[in-house]
Amino acid sequence: VTGAFLAAERHGFGRTFGCWLVDRLLAQRLGWAHAMPLLGAEVALGSSSPGRSRRSITTAAAGTEDEANLAKSLLAAQARAALRAIDLSAELGRRADRLLAVAPKLRARASDLVIERLLSDDAVVASEQIAGMSDRGLRRLFDRLVELSAVRELSGRPTFRIYGL
Repeated sequence: VTGAFLAAERHGFGRTFGCWLVDRLLAQRLGWAHAMPLLGAEVALGSSSPGRSRRSITTAAAGTEDEANLAKSLLAAQARAALRAIDLSAELGRRADRLLAVAPKLRARASDLVIERLLSDDAVVASEQIAGMSDRGLRRLFDRLVELSAVRELSGRPTFRIYGL
C-alpha cells in the first residue's frame, strides 16, 4: 500500500491519485470486481489526508521510520474510510427497508417498477420514462414516497427533480 502511494508521488501523479491507486490495489488483492473508493473518497471529501506534503512523502522512502509512519497513517485513513462505508451501508439498508415497508401502500399501476428502479439505481429522475406511468403519475408517486419518508429529493430544485434513497 505504501509502495503504491509512494510510486504515484514519485511519478508526479500526486497524493489524490496515490489514494485511488491504493484503493484499486486493495480491491485487486481481495479479489473484488470493482474498487471501493475508501482512501480516495477520504481525500476527495477533504477529511484528514493520509499523506503529508509532497516533499515529506518523497523523503519518506529514504528512512524506514518515516515509511513506517506513512504506512500507519495510510492504514488508519483506510480504517476510518471503511467505518464510514459501513455506516453508509447500514443507512442505505435502513432506507431500503423503509421503502419496501411502504411499497404495499402505493396504488399506482407501475409502482413496483419504480420501487425496483429506486433500489437498483443510485437515483431516479422524476421525468424518466417508466412503462405504465405517465409523467404526472410518476411525479405524484414520488411526492407520495417523499411524504412517507421512503425516498429523498436529492437535487433541491423545484424542477428536474432527482430522487433516491
